[in-house]
Amino acid sequence: MRKRSNRADAKMNADLQRWLIESGEAEELVAFLREERARHPVPPPRVSVTTSLDVDIFDAMMARAASEGITLRAGALCAAVREWVSDVERQSEAHQD
Repeated sequence: MRKRSNRADAKMNADLQRWLIESGEAEELVAFLREERARHPVPPPRVSVTTSLDVDIFDAMMARAASEGITLRAGALCAAVREWVSDVERQSEAHQD
């Protein structure tokens, strides 16, 4: 497979730009790209955690995760912690009432 030259890339980019302008699609493409950028907020900072779990707890967590369509261990653990934290928040709200 031959590597394209910078000149070939520049010509291809120029042809693409010309086609976008002539077809009237350039403005739509720019608007789409801006919208896509705006849709994805910056994720909150994360902390890396290393932990050990009993095998039976891990297996139960992964079985529930699989039933909910979660395939990754990190996703399963995040979902479990998220649920636990929301339970704690609901309990503290109930005690305040």
